[in-house]
Amino acid sequence: MPNRLVYEQSPYLLQHSHNPVDWYPWGEEAQTLARERDRPIFLSIGYAACHWCHVMEKECFMDPETAGLLNKHFISIKMDREEHPEIDRIYMGVCQAMTGSGGWPLSIFLTPDLKPFYAATFVPRRSRGEIPGMLDLIPHIVRVWEERRDEVYEAGDRIFEVISQAYGKHNPESHPGVLSDQDLHSAFHNLSFTYDPKFGGFGRVPKFPSVPQLIFLMQYGMIFSNDQAIHMATGTLTAMALGGIRDQVGFGFHRYAVDRAWKIPHFEKMLSDQAMNASVFTSAWQITSDPLMRKAAGESLQYICQTLRHPDGGFASAEDADSEGGEGAFYLWKSSDLKKVLTSDEMTIAEKIWGITKDGNLPSESGIPPGNNIISWVWGKNVDGTYTIPMPVDSPVVEKIRQKLYEHRELRPRPLLDDKVLTDWNGLAIAALAYAGRVLGDAWMIRAAEEASDFLLTTIMTKERELWHQWKAGNVTIKGTAQDYICFSSGLISLFQASGKPAYLNSAVTIIQTAIDLFWDENRGGFYATRSDDPLVPVRIRDDYDGPVQSVNGLACQVLSDLALITGNEDYKKRADTLLTGMYDTITRAPQGTLSLLGMTCRQKMEIRAVITGYVDDERRIALWKVLHQKYIPGLVVVPYIPTYLSEMQRIVTESETVACDEVPAVWICAGQTCRPPIYNPKILLDLLDHITRS
Repeated sequence: MPNRLVYEQSPYLLQHSHNPVDWYPWGEEAQTLARERDRPIFLSIGYAACHWCHVMEKECFMDPETAGLLNKHFISIKMDREEHPEIDRIYMGVCQAMTGSGGWPLSIFLTPDLKPFYAATFVPRRSRGEIPGMLDLIPHIVRVWEERRDEVYEAGDRIFEVISQAYGKHNPESHPGVLSDQDLHSAFHNLSFTYDPKFGGFGRVPKFPSVPQLIFLMQYGMIFSNDQAIHMATGTLTAMALGGIRDQVGFGFHRYAVDRAWKIPHFEKMLSDQAMNASVFTSAWQITSDPLMRKAAGESLQYICQTLRHPDGGFASAEDADSEGGEGAFYLWKSSDLKKVLTSDEMTIAEKIWGITKDGNLPSESGIPPGNNIISWVWGKNVDGTYTIPMPVDSPVVEKIRQKLYEHRELRPRPLLDDKVLTDWNGLAIAALAYAGRVLGDAWMIRAAEEASDFLLTTIMTKERELWHQWKAGNVTIKGTAQDYICFSSGLISLFQASGKPAYLNSAVTIIQTAIDLFWDENRGGFYATRSDDPLVPVRIRDDYDGPVQSVNGLACQVLSDLALITGNEDYKKRADTLLTGMYDTITRAPQGTLSLLGMTCRQKMEIRAVITGYVDDERRIALWKVLHQKYIPGLVVVPYIPTYLSEMQRIVTESETVACDEVPAVWICAGQTCRPPIYNPKILLDLLDHITRS
C-alpha cells in the first residue's frame, strides 16, 4: 500500500512511496504532527541518483521490522536534497560537526522543533562492527528521548549555535579586511601540498573534480605567471578527461572517482557537474589549445542537450548510478560483448587504447564483478607534464568505434532520469553553454542556452519577479533560494555576453535586485541562503563555502562585479567589495573552503571590459570576436553592442553614445583606470591583450 509520498513529484520521493515506513514530505504537516504527538523526527535526506540511498532503502526502509519501529516512535520525513538544498546544507553541516564527516544518505534525528541530537549517513539494517544498525539504533534513540530529554534539547541548542556561528550568525569580533597577495600565495601553497602529482586531483580517494579549486589554480596561475598552478589544473583535467570518470562512449562526467587514477567512477551523473566541468575545460582549452580539453568541454554539453534536455524545456537534474543489473551496469562491458559489436581490427584498437581484457580492466578491490571493463584510456605522463596516448583522441577510427558502442549501449535499459528542472542547476548549465559557445565558436551551444533561459523566464519567474526553485510536469514548486537567483543571473549574464541580446542582461539585473531585496546580509554584505520569513528553516545560514560548485557568495561576488563592469552601476561594485571584505576573516581562517572568493581577488587584478560593436555576421566583427576569446583572461567581461539592440542597451548601460552608436566593428578595451581608443585590427587587439595580461 503506498504512503503519502505517492502524491509528490520528486522521483526520489516517489521511489520511497511504497515503503512500509509512514513517510511525510518536508513541510508543516509533519512538523506540526511531531509537536502534537510529542515525538522526535527521523529525517532521511538523499537524491534519486544516489546509489547508497537505494541500498539503504532496500535494506532498511523496505524492511517491515525497521519500518514498524520508525512508525511507532517517530514522525519520519523523507527529503530530496535537490528540492531543499538549503535544509540539506544545514543538516549536512550538523552531521559534519557531530561526526567529522558527511554524505548521502543523510540520517538525522531531531526534536519536534527541528533541533538535531543524532546524525549519521548510511545506516545498515543490522549493526556491523562499530557501525550501529537501525534495529539497534532506534531503541537506543528512543531511550535517550524518553529518559534524557533535557540533555537532548541542550545538545540541539548547542549544535545549532555552532552551525549558526559557522554559517551565518554575525560575529561582532570579526572585522572586514582586504586580501593580500600573500593570502593568495598561501592558499596556492596549501593546495599544492594536497596535489597528486601523478594523477592530479587533491587529497585521498574518493576524488571529486573540485572545480572551484581548478578555477582558482588557473586564475592564480595566469595572474602570477605561475606554471605550476596551471599544470596542477590541467594535469587534473587531463586525467579526468582520459579516465573512467568521463563517459567516453555517451559523454558527460560521473560524480566522482573511487580510485586515485580517476578510472573507476561512482556512476551517477549530475547536471551541475556537467556544467561546472564544461566551463573549466573550456578555460583549459584557452590556456593549452589541447584538443582533449575542447573535446571534454563540448561533449559534456552535448550530453546535457541530448540526454538531459527536457521535452518541454530546461534540463533534467540527473541520471541514476543504478540500472538493471546494478550500479554501473549500463556503462560496463565484457570483452565478449565488445567482440560482437566491433570488427577484429576495431577490437584490437579497443584493447590497445582502452586496455580491454577478457578478465576485465578493473582491480578486484573495485567491487565491480570480474570480467567487466570500463572504457578508459591507457595513457602515460611525461617528465615535462605532457601526456601520451596510443592514438589521438579525435581520431576518426576511434570515433567510429565509439559510435558503434554508443548505438549498442542505447539498446540497454537506461538508468533512471530525474526529470525535475532545477533553477539553480539550469542557471549553471546556461552559463556553461553560453561561455563555451562564444569561446569554442559553436552556435548550437548559444541557441541551447537561449532556449533554456526562455523556458525558465516564462515558467519559474513570478509576476512579482521572484523565482521558483523547481519545475516538473507543468508545475512549479518550492520558493527559490539565493542559489537559484545567483546561478540563474550568472547564466543570463553569460548568455548576454555570448548573444548580445540585452533582454537577457535586463532579466539578470531584475533577478539580482530581487535577490538583494530578499537575501542581502546588511551586517557584513553577501547573501543569506534563505529568506528571513521562511517558517520551515530552523536556522538562517549563509552559503560561504565551496562544494562541488562555487559557494553562493563566491558566485555572487562574480555576478555583482560583472554587472558593475557591464552596466556601469557603482552599487554593484560596492556590494561586491563589501561582500569580499566582509568575508575576510572567514577566507583567511578557511582558505581551502573559500577558493572561489580568493579567485575573485585574482580576477580583480585582471579585470578587462571589452566593448565590441558591429553586426554579428560582419566578417570584421567575427575576426575581432575570435581574438577576444583566444586567450584565457580571468577578469574579461565582453559587452556586445549590436546595432539592432542599440536602444535597449542605452536603457540599461551607462555608456557614451560614441561607443553605442558606432556600427563599424571595433573593440574598446578598458583595464584598470585606462580606456584605449577603438581597435579595428585583430592583430593590434591581440598585441594589446598580450601586453595587458603580461603586465
